[in-house]
Amino acid sequence: MRDAELAEKIIGLHRLRRSVYGALRIHALLAREGERVSQKRVARIMAEHGLRGVSKRAKPKQKKQKPECGDVDDLARRDFSASKPNESGSRI
Repeated sequence: MRDAELAEKIIGLHRLRRSVYGALRIHALLAREGERVSQKRVARIMAEHGLRGVSKRAKPKQKKQKPECGDVDDLARRDFSASKPNESGSRI
């Protein structure tokens, strides 16, 4: 199959799937339909036509403490000093 014919098929599948599927899933759909095409070829054709899949959202990152907050006092009065190596440091 020529690239132009394959590109039409890939663009159609990409639009059919609401422009969410990337090269991996498009390749799987083509394989299910009986098309023998490499995944790299699908990825290359998608890149040439500006088609991209949608990634999952990134997990929210932990926010850093603002410098004006400063250190917080230890209200539980815990002692984190160890008297010898390999000893748990927290003693209440």
